[in-house]
Amino acid sequence: MTKRIDASTMRQWNKATVLHCIRSQSPISRIQLAEVTGLNKATISSLVDELLTEQYIVEVGFGDSNGGRKPILLEFNANAAFTVGIDVQISHVTTTLCNALEQVVWEHTVDMTVPGTEVKNMLLELLTLEAKRAIAAAPASPHGVLGVGIALPGMVSFENGYVYMLPNLGVTEWDVRTPLQARLQLPVFIDNDANCGAWASYRLHPEYQNLIYVSAGIGVGAGLVMEGKLYRGSRGVAGEFGHTTIVAMGIRCSCGNYGCWERYAAQDSLYRYLLENGVTEFSEGERDFVARVVQEANRGRRECARALTTLGQFLGVGVANIANTLNPDAIFLGGQLIQAESWLLPQLRVAMQIKSVEAVRHTPIHLAKVDSMAVGAAGIALSETLYPIRMGSDTPGTVGSTLRHR
Repeated sequence: MTKRIDASTMRQWNKATVLHCIRSQSPISRIQLAEVTGLNKATISSLVDELLTEQYIVEVGFGDSNGGRKPILLEFNANAAFTVGIDVQISHVTTTLCNALEQVVWEHTVDMTVPGTEVKNMLLELLTLEAKRAIAAAPASPHGVLGVGIALPGMVSFENGYVYMLPNLGVTEWDVRTPLQARLQLPVFIDNDANCGAWASYRLHPEYQNLIYVSAGIGVGAGLVMEGKLYRGSRGVAGEFGHTTIVAMGIRCSCGNYGCWERYAAQDSLYRYLLENGVTEFSEGERDFVARVVQEANRGRRECARALTTLGQFLGVGVANIANTLNPDAIFLGGQLIQAESWLLPQLRVAMQIKSVEAVRHTPIHLAKVDSMAVGAAGIALSETLYPIRMGSDTPGTVGSTLRHR
């Protein structure tokens, strides 16, 4: 069936395309924009004038001339607008305020203690408080704060902001977006934390059109970018590799299954391996738990080194499985466990050599930025509020590389 596109929608699409080109290729002239986009000069001139009036772009001087008048160069205005990104982990919450180039201009981390009951109410209050704190920190700008992105550690629906399950927080069946939007009076976007980490990694490394972000902390999950777009699956829970089985009759998981990868490659797994090696003075709930174990291992404490090695071996099994299944351009490792990079990365690379097929054996493995999930949440909010045009194969919950405006 042919889809009709009216003139207004086409103009918005062209405007988004022009803005995206300026954002990614600044500084750029009007002539260069016409060459890159294929739009005629009159259309480019009209759209650029609108964007200048809206202050999304600025003129920054003159470029080189090949004869005749020097072209005026255009640059994206990074501080035209801001978005908030909040990463919720079991032990803490990290909040970032990012500009329209997804650069962090303000960041705040607060410890979190999960109560036995009323977890939803506690989370709602905390998310409201942290979002308002970030909004208040936003510098004056033409468009202010456009929206808020929330990265949650579990199974969520990006399309409707619904939480299916946050297994390590004991939360199920929760419409968190509706009350949060009412409190903040801003668009709110809910996504899985690994998806947010994947999006931030892709925005920093667009040369990897197909990448996997593995979030390894209290839980384990993965975010998938395919052909430059986040892949969430039909119900939004694609990438839950932490709940794939790697030990047939293994330990029971919080999801109800047995032998999940998460039970062998996450933070509580490290705690269990320490206990098995006779190390009892650590508490897995403390925020610097991983850092302290690494410190002891680096000092030569064999029991701690053995626990980290075991963790890395199991983490490597899952990473090799992902590489064999999806054949990505690159894999990024994020989450709290990257504090143990010197112990884990060698094991991941060994696993790739002995457990992956030849074609994917040399897939590069990179460390993600520490705040990538919070920054990615802000980036998703930006993508969904700066020129939101739904065309062709784009569907709700699919983030492409086109900038969008609300």
